[in-house]
Amino acid sequence: QKKGEEEEEITSTATYSERGVEEQNTRHYANCEGVSVEGFTDANYGNSYSTPGSSTPAKDCTDCSGEECVSNTGTVISTFTTNPVVTLHSVPDGLSECEQKAVSKFINTTLNAHEQQHVAAFNTYRGVVKTPYTYKGCASGLDAHTAKIHAEVESAMKAKSDVKSAALDVGGANIFNIKCNCPDPEPKEAE
Repeated sequence: QKKGEEEEEITSTATYSERGVEEQNTRHYANCEGVSVEGFTDANYGNSYSTPGSSTPAKDCTDCSGEECVSNTGTVISTFTTNPVVTLHSVPDGLSECEQKAVSKFINTTLNAHEQQHVAAFNTYRGVVKTPYTYKGCASGLDAHTAKIHAEVESAMKAKSDVKSAALDVGGANIFNIKCNCPDPEPKEAE
């Protein structure tokens, strides 16, 4: 048994230099395995509305009478704004200089371009929507009526924009492999 071990050791020693050459010639290049960077885009939605219209006295209101009973026609003018803000993570610590450059380039190109798509999706929320309305009831209920109209329009606008943004990440489309093309680090010599 000991003789077999010696033979194996000799065989191993005899082919060591050949293996060394082979490894050098077929050395693979890292693709920054384990490096994780993320980007985030906050939509920062904003909205306001106005309700120009005209009011006339009405009759037969359910909950009020006299001057409090009105008929009103007008338009709810809803204004929607966004101020998307992109946050890109910095290059993680512990990378070689080559890997740092590759990851930095990835963050500033591929990852930033992806987050700019989210900016464009959130910006579809922007605009002005005019919704005509008619109202008959107590004057004190008019503000709640127009506020409800605006809230429904705003909810639909936001949902549409959010769906466009979410679609950009479906199926892991926001998960990238960073290609570094950096040689593996040289093994450290034992002291």
